[in-house]
Amino acid sequence: MKPGKITKTRRFVLVTTASILLLTTVPAIGFAGSNQSSISVVINERKQQYDQSPVLLNGSVMVPLRSVFQSLEANVTYDSKTRTIKSNKGEISVSLQVGSKIAKVNGKEVTLSQPATSINNSTYVPIRFVSEALGAEVKWDSKNNIVFITYKENPEHLSKLVEAELLNNQIDVEKVASLIRKGADANRALFFAIDHGAPLEVGQAIVKCGANPSILLISNVTSRDITTVKMQLALGADPNVQDTTGNFFSPLTSALNKWTVNGKKVDISFELAEILLEAGAKPTPEDLANILIYRNSDALKLLLDHGADPNGIVTKIVYRGTNSTSFYFFGDAPDPNVKQKVILQAIDQAIATGESEFKDDVFRNVELLLKYGASLDTVSQDQLDQLLQLALKLGVDSPYLLNALRTAGAK
Repeated sequence: MKPGKITKTRRFVLVTTASILLLTTVPAIGFAGSNQSSISVVINERKQQYDQSPVLLNGSVMVPLRSVFQSLEANVTYDSKTRTIKSNKGEISVSLQVGSKIAKVNGKEVTLSQPATSINNSTYVPIRFVSEALGAEVKWDSKNNIVFITYKENPEHLSKLVEAELLNNQIDVEKVASLIRKGADANRALFFAIDHGAPLEVGQAIVKCGANPSILLISNVTSRDITTVKMQLALGADPNVQDTTGNFFSPLTSALNKWTVNGKKVDISFELAEILLEAGAKPTPEDLANILIYRNSDALKLLLDHGADPNGIVTKIVYRGTNSTSFYFFGDAPDPNVKQKVILQAIDQAIATGESEFKDDVFRNVELLLKYGASLDTVSQDQLDQLLQLALKLGVDSPYLLNALRTAGAK
């Protein structure tokens, strides 16, 4: 064999040797400058575990594409024919091709520090590009070989992580709090915890993270969910919270009225009313007026027993006409500026519906208000006379009421 001439056998040996060197060189290059130790990836304080280790290649930290995309909650597809990688996360779309330094983010070209590369049969991409393209902050700790990635996680994903933790027998309260601080829905977490019987201290921790225990209190009272109401109150729910409709429906009003919930009729719950009163509920004149609309004397007495003002002033919500009487909720009142004492509403209701099956309740409501100190000084002579005459006509058995009307000048 002459010098400088390579035979087929020698050429094969050289090519094979070069191939072996190339295959063994990629990992060696990958760890250059990183003390030959493995590189860790920490995303939002959680260390990631990948089947293929990240590498440092030509100054760029390269990670296995599918693993890191999934860690950043992005969807990923790979077209083996064109060697094109596509990813979507929310409104962000990313596209890049193995071997190319040009990628597209939402259709706009971006130059990569290192092209997507195939290493050990896995596609590796520069983690800084991927992370920043998907809206994350990336920091490289060269001393400890750690890539730190911080990004705002999907609130829905975080909430599901919270719910998964709340189902554990031993709940990690700090983990729950940490996930809420990162964006999980605190109110959703609180009611999931309550619904699944989490300990009180778990609910307290969630409230400290911003959950409002008063949310849905009226709704849960209305549906007669006593267990949930008790837990909400134990967590600091306001027993005097008002609804947002302007109708002055309080938890007390909801407990002391009949409702239809999901097609099912629910009766008055004195048990819930007592629970609310014990927790600090304060009956208001609007509570009295709302209870009067539903004509329940026992509920009215309970509120008066607990300090409701029988001379309270409210918006006029009962209007008597010549042939009919109209009843309104506070939010629908014809004129919110027209005010009157609660006793006037009770008298109007008694005159309007006294000859119906509600006779006993409507006259007793007037009597109760008078017994608890309601004054008749704003009642017109016409109203006094109509009420007395109707009571006598119907044979209302209430000496106290009849005497009070006569004393006030009724004829």
